[in-house]
Amino acid sequence: IQLRNDLQCKSFQWYIENIYPEVEIPDNLAEGYVKNNASNYCLDFPFDASNSKNKLLVYSCHYMGGNQFLEFSKSSRIQRNGRCLEYTPDNELIFTFCNNQISQSWTYNVTTHQLYHAATSQCISYKLNAFLRPEAPLMEACDETSEKQKWNFEYFHAEKLTEIA
Repeated sequence: IQLRNDLQCKSFQWYIENIYPEVEIPDNLAEGYVKNNASNYCLDFPFDASNSKNKLLVYSCHYMGGNQFLEFSKSSRIQRNGRCLEYTPDNELIFTFCNNQISQSWTYNVTTHQLYHAATSQCISYKLNAFLRPEAPLMEACDETSEKQKWNFEYFHAEKLTEIA
């Protein structure tokens, strides 16, 4: 502490505010895996060559982070690795570079556990194929009784909701 005082060191907060103000410090409402209430399926985003279109997927939960670690920011974005979830005009859920477009704006209803897309008034869901495995997630009309629309974040910081209300 004495050395820091002798050198007149500034705080990290000073550094962020004065030297590197463009850095975005995570201040998430939620993060971790996003698991469906009625199944052992999680939202998944493999950020590699096997997913060249950067699509959001639904896979069995492995609880190891990685592809299944997502963040829900105070700015209403679902993001991973500097990319944000966007619902495209082609009806695809993809991760693309973050911007302030409404196509990347989401709401998480803490009562119904639905991920609601602001621009389309639809919710993230999924369907099962003939082998009872999940197919790609899809958007459909929000239905509070649909178990396939109920998602829980591994870590949800309810105390931060008052900060943005």
